Amino acid sequence: MSITNGKGEINTMLKKLMEKKKREQARRNRINSAKGLAAGAALGAVAGILFAPKSGKDTREVIVNSAKDLNENVKVKASGAKETVTSKTKEAKSKITDYLNKKKQGTLEIAEENIEEVKEIEEALEENEESIEEINNEEK
Repeated sequence: MSITNGKGEINTMLKKLMEKKKREQARRNRINSAKGLAAGAALGAVAGILFAPKSGKDTREVIVNSAKDLNENVKVKASGAKETVTSKTKEAKSKITDYLNKKKQGTLEIAEENIEEVKEIEEALEENEESIEEINNEEK
């Protein structure tokens, strides 16, 4: 490797490293912008509720009702997620059981075939032994 070639490789590596750092920084900027936007939206909603032209009692009722609705929505979503996980787990167990049963059945079939082949070989050996005995008896 020449010195010139080595410098070129170093420059290429440095450029790639700088590009990677720029992409990471841009990603962090997007994340921070999204966080700021979410925080601003939440503060705006709270401020809107607090400064709405309703009485404090009405505002508190709105907040309580919103919290109850949110709680109910979370329960419904959690229940749905639980049902989905349970269903997918049962489905996966069923598929695994079916797969293992098929493999077991296939193994049993192979074993039965092997037993049959062994029996055929044993019979052939017995016939050969008998033939050998007959030949030996004829020679005597």
